[in-house]
Amino acid sequence: NILNGMMIGLVVSAIGMIVLSLVIPITSARGKHSILIPFILYILCMGTMLSMFVMFIDWYILAEAALITAVTFGAISLIGLASKGRIPGLGLTIMGLFIGIGILSLTNLILMLFGTYVDELYWFIEFAFLALMMFVSIYDVRNINRIAARGAEADNNLVLYCAYIIYSDVISIFIRLVYILSKFKRK
Repeated sequence: NILNGMMIGLVVSAIGMIVLSLVIPITSARGKHSILIPFILYILCMGTMLSMFVMFIDWYILAEAALITAVTFGAISLIGLASKGRIPGLGLTIMGLFIGIGILSLTNLILMLFGTYVDELYWFIEFAFLALMMFVSIYDVRNINRIAARGAEADNNLVLYCAYIIYSDVISIFIRLVYILSKFKRK
């Protein structure tokens, strides 16, 4: 059955992405082995996951999300590059958003269990999570800019690790936007 094969592919890809999300940073930090193969496997797993979007999400939603992601990430990159490492409190902002979103999500889950689901709170959480991913992307671009500015010897692992970070950030924003846009189109 094709549907069963697709589901198995999705599960294997999801597990692979989780494992590779741990393997890539650890291998890169140790610097003993190349992260090229794990990075390629991560991209293949992500591609498998994203291919499901093409099957179940309308093309115009994907196109809107891709355009918004490109513009958003372009703006985020400019902010990260222009900051030159001087964004006071960015790490604290990220932690605060993360903790706040966690508390709000837990609160909304409890409210949902008691039958008092708050749709506005759900949407606030969605957009706060999108904002969190954008702040994380600014932080990542800023760190990559610092690495480049240091003039550190750019070995393949460092370059691949920076590519992995940027790729993960862009895809995270894209997926969140596809989800939000598809929810809006259903209403």
